Amino acid sequence: MSTYLELLSNTFKSDSKQSFAFNALLEKGKQVFGNAEEFSLWLENSYSNSDQKSIDFIMDEIDRLAQGYCV
Repeated sequence: MSTYLELLSNTFKSDSKQSFAFNALLEKGKQVFGNAEEFSLWLENSYSNSDQKSIDFIMDEIDRLAQGYCV
């Protein structure tokens, strides 16, 4: 079974702008969570059953976490 991170990657890789945004999201996630595995785990727990797959929405959530807000 694919991880949610892989699912997002496959969703956005056909669009170069979205692909660039996804890479920025991945880097930000690794900064905040320490590594890609922890970030992927957070994504799966937070968004795997959600229709919300917007990179901007997820990036905003990560920014809030990085600033110490509970999301």
